Amino acid sequence: MYYNQFIIFFSFLIFLFSCKSDDSEEIIEKDIPLYLTEWAPIGAKWYYSDSSPGHSPEDGNGYLVIESVRDTLLNNIDARVLEIHYFFLGELQYKKIEVMYGDMEKVYHWDKHEEEFYKLYDFSANSDDTLEIRPESFINYFGEEINYFVSVIDSTFYRDFNGLSLKVLIAKPVIYEDNLESVWMYAEGGADATIIQGIGSAFWMFGGQQFSLQSEKSHIGLRCFEYNGSVYKYNNYPLDCDYMSLETK
Repeated sequence: MYYNQFIIFFSFLIFLFSCKSDDSEEIIEKDIPLYLTEWAPIGAKWYYSDSSPGHSPEDGNGYLVIESVRDTLLNNIDARVLEIHYFFLGELQYKKIEVMYGDMEKVYHWDKHEEEFYKLYDFSANSDDTLEIRPESFINYFGEEINYFVSVIDSTFYRDFNGLSLKVLIAKPVIYEDNLESVWMYAEGGADATIIQGIGSAFWMFGGQQFSLQSEKSHIGLRCFEYNGSVYKYNNYPLDCDYMSLETK
């Protein structure tokens, strides 16, 4: 009798441990991937400095944070919802929503006005390749009409993030002589742009205009990119990602 009870108890323990093992495997499968394998995985965050009255990071009165918050289905395409919050002098100034999708090669952004996706980044590009992002007129991120958005890749190299080698593109804007105004580009003012695979433009995610006032809507660049507990500080940004000076100078 005692022998039968022992066999039953031992069998029950085996059952319990087998159930625990199955649950553990399920949790591992649902865990966030260690490496970037897609564009804007949920939980990823970008921090960009806002326009600054001075030239040092300590002068920054504001910043923008972009966070990938959830999945969505748009035009029958699985995409990600990105929330953008702008903070200035300690206060939240506005919140916006953008929708994007992509992988480590190509990235697409939803155009609210045209109601369609367009290709914003192409990391399969190499030196001397021309990227016709928006070859015809369109409405930009700020709701202004822009003539075109075309860039040429000047060079490429690789940069490490969390043990992963990411391709970096250096892009130059294409500016046609007969159309010098209302030109959109990866970096403002006609400057060369650094575009990092899996992260995007180091100037601003959605680009900038050739002629615009820095005090109005310019951004002085990427501070940090956070993903799965790892923080990449662009150009070794020396302060906290969400640093904000509360004093104007």
